[in-house]
Amino acid sequence: MTESSMDLDLLRELKCKNGNGIMKLAKEKPDLFRGRSPQGNTTLHIASRTGNMSVVQEIIKIQPCLVYERNQRGETPLHIAAAAGDVNVVKLLYDKMETDNEIGQENILRMKDSEDNTPLHMAVRNCHLKVVQELIKVDTEPGFPVNKAGQSPLSIAIDASSTNIARWIISNKPDSLNYEGSNKMTLLHSAVIRRNYDVTMEILNAPSIAKNDIVTKVDEKQRNALHYAAAAAYEVEKIVALLSKEDVSLAYKRDCNGQTPIHLATINGRFGVVKMLVNDYPDVIEVLDNNQHNILHLAAQHGHGDIVSFILKLPEKDDLLNTLDEDGNTPLHLATMNFRDNVVDTLCRETKLNIMATNHKHQTAIEIAQTSEVEATENKKEATENKKYLTLKALKETYKYRTLDPDDIIANGCLSGSGTSTTDDQGKLERARKLAEVILTLNSIIAAVIFTAALTIPEKFNYSRDSEKNGKWDKTDGFFYFICFTAVSSASCLSAAIIICWLFYMSFSSHHEYFIKILPTAVVLTIIGLISMAMAFVSGLFVVLTSNDTIPMHIVWAASIVPLVYMSVFPCILYRTIDKGRRLILILLTHVPESRASFEKNKNK
Repeated sequence: MTESSMDLDLLRELKCKNGNGIMKLAKEKPDLFRGRSPQGNTTLHIASRTGNMSVVQEIIKIQPCLVYERNQRGETPLHIAAAAGDVNVVKLLYDKMETDNEIGQENILRMKDSEDNTPLHMAVRNCHLKVVQELIKVDTEPGFPVNKAGQSPLSIAIDASSTNIARWIISNKPDSLNYEGSNKMTLLHSAVIRRNYDVTMEILNAPSIAKNDIVTKVDEKQRNALHYAAAAAYEVEKIVALLSKEDVSLAYKRDCNGQTPIHLATINGRFGVVKMLVNDYPDVIEVLDNNQHNILHLAAQHGHGDIVSFILKLPEKDDLLNTLDEDGNTPLHLATMNFRDNVVDTLCRETKLNIMATNHKHQTAIEIAQTSEVEATENKKEATENKKYLTLKALKETYKYRTLDPDDIIANGCLSGSGTSTTDDQGKLERARKLAEVILTLNSIIAAVIFTAALTIPEKFNYSRDSEKNGKWDKTDGFFYFICFTAVSSASCLSAAIIICWLFYMSFSSHHEYFIKILPTAVVLTIIGLISMAMAFVSGLFVVLTSNDTIPMHIVWAASIVPLVYMSVFPCILYRTIDKGRRLILILLTHVPESRASFEKNKNK
């Protein structure tokens, strides 16, 4: 048997966890424990992994020096036992070190593998709380070593969201908080990034000497823990409140980009955090970053409409609305550059908005919208084009109502659209009228069918409610619902028809923009009419079939339920296309003549 191989009989006994068999083999073969596995594991490594105390105990008695042996990864048997989570085996291995009288022997608790992991690192990484508690209790040396990745046992516990282990280490080893990662991030940074409120509170409640100035410490990007809490995903208001109460100055600290926590919360769309910080620190909204951006700039740039609406309700909105950044851009400019149509529409409703403001390139917001190219992948290009159109539409409407003489703006090209001619606009308007004609025809047909069905009901189906039905369903119930759905369908279709007739009348008076705003309502009413007509058909089918004594009831129910199932699935399929359909209608009705000159020109034609 060579030193690189292990006795097969011994492996079998280890697998069977047979301590007596191992003792017997040891007496027969004196060199039994010199062998190693292909990975350099000794018999004690293998026995420590299996967790059999009697086998481990016998091996230690026969070859006590194996406690300090390493495998090819530099792991001792204690590393293996800590990773496996067997606290009893861990105690056996540690007791051997305490009774060892060899001078200069290394502390087995601090022995490192090839990645500089101690047994405690292994226990924490594998979430074995009892092993962690045992190793920390017997380790008298201060602090914890870090591995080659720059991780301490406590940092591993926080990163792995092992809350119980992290809290136990902090409460029993407060000096473990004196740790910085490779990028100067503290353990408080890590706890906040993981959104772990319990660990954050445990750190803040640690003794002041151990905690030191961990609350105000910053990382390489000059960000404190509140910066990361404000930018974190999900709901972190409790952590933000906890940190801001700990030190008031945290809310005003700037990072390497000159951004405070409220800037990061705005960029990431954390409305709850923004609201909390504004309420607690009203003057923090005046702080500008290195690019001279206030929070309204950032909210507009990233399209967070809820934050924009909240800011515009504040008394300080007038100071933020028309503020210029280092490039001369207002919040409206930044929203337009990124085609944030919802934000542009919200900003344009503000009466104090300077719609004619120009940046350092002498561009107004509408000029930016006209000249900006859509840069997106093939899948998102259509959606971005729609956003560009909606952005331009909101700006054009605002220009039209805000300017004193729209003809002057037209001459300067400010309302020239996105490159489409008046002829193109007129063609799209004609196509929109044809679409309205189709919808009007469809509604007329539906209304005619419904009225015909209602007027041709046989006399024997006159509805009368029987008080002695005891809640059972019969044909009178079906007749009742038939009447209800018929009424809804006819009302919806007639309303849609009236709306479309009104739209045609208004278009003859040059009010073409009403097509854009009102036609989607007629489409929705038409859909309601179609669905109600189908439901009326199902109710009527039930009434007719239940009147026929020769047809079994299960066939009646089947014939009635099948259309109901179809009508329940159809709206789900239709839902996916509603948004595209709505935007398609808007696109069909885009670029209608919006200026006085174009209106007059069309009337002359």
